[in-house]
Amino acid sequence: MVIIGLFLFVSMLFTASLALDLARYEQERARVQGVADRAVLAAANIRRDGDGAITSEQFLRGYFLAEGFTPEQLDQWSIIAGDGITGRSVTVLPKASMSTMLMSLIGVNDLPLAAPARAEVGASMQMEVVMVLDISGSMGAITSNGLSRLQNLKTAATTMVSDLMEDRQVGDVAISIAPYESWVLPAPGLLDNFHNVTGTGLCADFNDWNDISDFRGNGNNAYARGRGQARANAVRNARSTPMQRVNCGSALGFRVMRMLMTDEAAINAQINSLSTMGTTSIDLGVRYGAMLFDDDLRPYVNSEIDAGRIHVSQRDRPAGVDNPNVMRIMVLMTDGQNCCGARGQPAQLDDNTKAVCDNLKAEGVTVFAVAFEAPASGAALMDYCASSPGHYFNTNGAGVSDTFRAIGRQINAQSLRLTL
Repeated sequence: MVIIGLFLFVSMLFTASLALDLARYEQERARVQGVADRAVLAAANIRRDGDGAITSEQFLRGYFLAEGFTPEQLDQWSIIAGDGITGRSVTVLPKASMSTMLMSLIGVNDLPLAAPARAEVGASMQMEVVMVLDISGSMGAITSNGLSRLQNLKTAATTMVSDLMEDRQVGDVAISIAPYESWVLPAPGLLDNFHNVTGTGLCADFNDWNDISDFRGNGNNAYARGRGQARANAVRNARSTPMQRVNCGSALGFRVMRMLMTDEAAINAQINSLSTMGTTSIDLGVRYGAMLFDDDLRPYVNSEIDAGRIHVSQRDRPAGVDNPNVMRIMVLMTDGQNCCGARGQPAQLDDNTKAVCDNLKAEGVTVFAVAFEAPASGAALMDYCASSPGHYFNTNGAGVSDTFRAIGRQINAQSLRLTL
């Protein structure tokens, strides 16, 4: 019995030592893996040439050192920054081991730790970005840095575009621009895509602000489908949407909506061509911006592709709300408030704007909203439209570039994916 008892005691000791050391191993491996995952996600989101003088490799070393790892440990690791399958990637391959406690009794002195991590910007993710930009007359006002609001906006917007386009394949990012003032000038031929448009003129207003439905055409059934209150339906600019054409002045090129652009130089040229005119109809800007997410525009987009005016990569776009591999982003900005036009009282135009913003957010469109030296009512409207407090920015001439850079960073962060 003593011999059997000793045999069982040794077996139990061996099992306990194995369980204890394996539990310690898994705890440490999970810690290293968590640090590695966070580090590569953060490193992949910085520009390839670094923030200032820092590279991705330097960023990763600093991150791990701050987490308590030693330089000697890091010298054994492989850190790779470069092009992934679909975008900028950062990979780290930690090489470490954990000393055992009781397993050493059976000759196992350490266990190797494997916690590889790789993150890519844009991995398996495409973007449809709609920039709804205020070009009303007040955008000509001079700011504290000596430049006009519009000049500051151009610099800020083109910087954001460059950040979004960096290290991506042609067609992965499609940017639409919807400038607005008193009116929005649709792209040539766009209104011909709709079946219920009356009157004459280059622009059009909507007759159904109080009867909007979601992208699936469900009207007030959205609540029953589990997507929130009845008002929270995304605006559907269906081809049967009733619209009234209006005379809105000349077809100046900078006024025209531009859809699904994929060439960085062309996008920035369009932004730099913007000029000021008119008053402020935020509701029209955001309504036309919402239109650019609607898959009812596919016949028009495909015809523009066939005519060589939109890149072939955008065929059958917009992607629609049910495509999980496409990010849909709206960047909405104003320096003013709904005012001054013949379309209605400011309170009504504010209600129109809020309805569209409610509906976009309910369908998963991320709305960044920027109040650029705007009065209190305009700032409050932007705050309302933003997807969250973190998506709202209240800025001035000196700060608008930082604001748009931060928006670009947030958008890129949303496209980050761990791929290892």
